[in-house]
Amino acid sequence: AGIVYRPVREKNIDDIINIAQKTIQNTGYDKISALSLSVGDYTLLQDLVTRLNDCNSAISMPSIRADKINNETLKILSEKERSGFTIAPEAGTEQLRKVINKNLTNENILNATEILFKNGWNLIKLYFMIGLPFETEKDIEGIVELSNEIIKIGRKFSKRNRLNVSISPFVPKPHTPFQWFGQNSISEIKRKLDYLKKTLKKAKNIKLKWHNPEMSLLEAVISRGNENIGNLIYSAYKNGAYLDGWSDKFQFEVWEKAAKSCNFNLEKFAKQQYSFHENLPWDFINTGITKDFLIEEFKKAEKGLQTEDCRISKCSNCGICSKKLKNIFSKEPDKSVQIAEKINKTTVDYKRMIFKYSKTNAAALLGQVDTNNLIIRALKRTCKTFKYTEGFKPKLKISFSPPPPFGVETKEEFFDIFLNENDSPEDILYQINNFLPDGLTV
Repeated sequence: AGIVYRPVREKNIDDIINIAQKTIQNTGYDKISALSLSVGDYTLLQDLVTRLNDCNSAISMPSIRADKINNETLKILSEKERSGFTIAPEAGTEQLRKVINKNLTNENILNATEILFKNGWNLIKLYFMIGLPFETEKDIEGIVELSNEIIKIGRKFSKRNRLNVSISPFVPKPHTPFQWFGQNSISEIKRKLDYLKKTLKKAKNIKLKWHNPEMSLLEAVISRGNENIGNLIYSAYKNGAYLDGWSDKFQFEVWEKAAKSCNFNLEKFAKQQYSFHENLPWDFINTGITKDFLIEEFKKAEKGLQTEDCRISKCSNCGICSKKLKNIFSKEPDKSVQIAEKINKTTVDYKRMIFKYSKTNAAALLGQVDTNNLIIRALKRTCKTFKYTEGFKPKLKISFSPPPPFGVETKEEFFDIFLNENDSPEDILYQINNFLPDGLTV
């Protein structure tokens, strides 16, 4: 993905905020997830988190680079949600991270986890790969050492702090510097997994998870496949392969049977090493990145040399950029608008309003939690200024009357809220009832 999604194209921060606000307005949902190949590389991440926070929404982030985690961003995130946080060291040692061009030190990772535990996170997820090119036994041992150091930091803050360590076998991919490198054998992957299971089993509060080695083998086969892979997939399908991405449906023996009928050696194909001068099955596809650049990157990986990020350093001559095609970064947001928004929020006078609602026909079969959530979403969808609770996780300040038995129709139930005294209750009433399902009327 880091190759085929070049050049970098960042969505403008004002566009993101506009989309978020309109989505909240149209749906009433208030949980926003910032998704990207590497969200920590967004140049205005701090501004983005701050402005999303102004939308009164819970913000979640996928895996963030450890060196991009700071107190300011986490303070905002922890005010809303404190679920698990994912960091992807990828490799157990700094040397192997240099090989895969991941400029991340152990110090970066340990500092990041300390900040996370300090800000109230009690579950951190670590993602590693095994079987990477030029990997040694020391790199596997590094996974154990790094995991133990992190949980040791966690125990300084709470004995309940936990660590989930996820292991995936490396799958060589086309259009990358490692497309010539073969995958580890199944026996080698299992040997490394057995070592990790044995050593991390003794550690308290560390849970080890791993990807099925046979499934990773098939991923390598299909990923590096030539025209014969189509026959293999069709044969496996005819033999009963179905929904194989689900571990409980995956049947490796079905694929082995299909491979035998196609005279195809799965492990040999996945392990196959290519030379730089061979014609590869996918060479006819042009991603814009030159093959010379990929070869040069492979040679640098072999020496443990890194290529600097072209967004903050010189051009790496990958071949993708031109006069028409180049990196695009978000423009700086208008700071004055943000300040005005915050000032307006702090000067609101609220009044308490009581609303009455009825549940009839099919709406009587809505449980009380679903009913409450529908009403809260309907209120938020009006985009009016309501009062929120104070503390770490502000929520809409609303009280509901005691719930009736499930399935019973009601004519008078109540909830009260605090709204801006300048807002019209009649206008809110109209907008709420336009959103709610038949039978639920406020």
